[in-house]
Amino acid sequence: MVPQRIRDGIREIFRKLMAGDIEPVEYYEDPLLTKNGEERMIAFHNTVIRDPRGQIVGVLLSGEDITERKKAEDKIKHLNLVLRAIRSVNQLIAREMDPERLLQGACQNFIETQGYHNVWIALADKAGKITMTVEAGLGQDFSPLAEQLKRGELTHCGRKALEQTEVIVVTDPLSICSDCPLSTKYSGRGGMIVRLEHKGKVYGLLSTSISKDPIRDREEQSLFQEVAGDIAFALCNLELEEERKNAEQRIREYAQELTVKNEQLKVETKKAKESDQLKSEFLANMSYEIRTPLTVIKGAAYLLDKSSLSDEQRNLCNMYRA
Repeated sequence: MVPQRIRDGIREIFRKLMAGDIEPVEYYEDPLLTKNGEERMIAFHNTVIRDPRGQIVGVLLSGEDITERKKAEDKIKHLNLVLRAIRSVNQLIAREMDPERLLQGACQNFIETQGYHNVWIALADKAGKITMTVEAGLGQDFSPLAEQLKRGELTHCGRKALEQTEVIVVTDPLSICSDCPLSTKYSGRGGMIVRLEHKGKVYGLLSTSISKDPIRDREEQSLFQEVAGDIAFALCNLELEEERKNAEQRIREYAQELTVKNEQLKVETKKAKESDQLKSEFLANMSYEIRTPLTVIKGAAYLLDKSSLSDEQRNLCNMYRA
């Protein structure tokens, strides 16, 4: 009835109790084994039995099965830790402008709140090639998987996650994820993986190792998917901010080019004005130079016209004047 790992401790407590070395505890919680080997958490209420001389001769215990209540309490506690991690991630999203620091901080927040055992994120480009990986809680154990992802060799659950919006739940990584170098590290635990997606664009994958009890809970999966959406939203904003900065840089460069061209245009305009002025002066001089001999010819023709000329000579003279 008593699990093997606590039998010696229980025997010692009863020995001390019967010897009078410790005071009886009226209430405590301990696990018990059912006949099929399942552990159930029991809340025990104790009453000591004494003989007429006041000596303890036994203990009367009544036990209440509180397994489901403890599971509910553990679930609430775990979900509160996850919610705290989500709040921390959202605060990080609001202030962090560097994608790598943002993702690294998000992973760290999840394991620091003890909501998850470890977390890793992989970013992918439009072609699906992994461009960046970050992790928390794994250390050097993550290196083989990181190298595998960078070579374009996605795990079975990774490929499946990229194909659908729902969270992929892996209850037995060792048997299901044989192509993942981390599967042996998830002993006794499960895993969840979901794609980072915002407005139809997939940015990568978010994966975590978690205890088997909460992993089956729909609310747990929903929160995990929600934080994946928040991270994807932040990546989208950072991408738009980068595009805005690039556009501003292009505008500045174009404005600079326009300034240079404007200065060049001013110089060319000044040269054109100077050229026009020289041309006007040249034409004025040429007009004067040409007009002078014409005036002389015109005067000579006029004098000839006043003299006695034959009709043929007068016609020639008129033609000169014309």
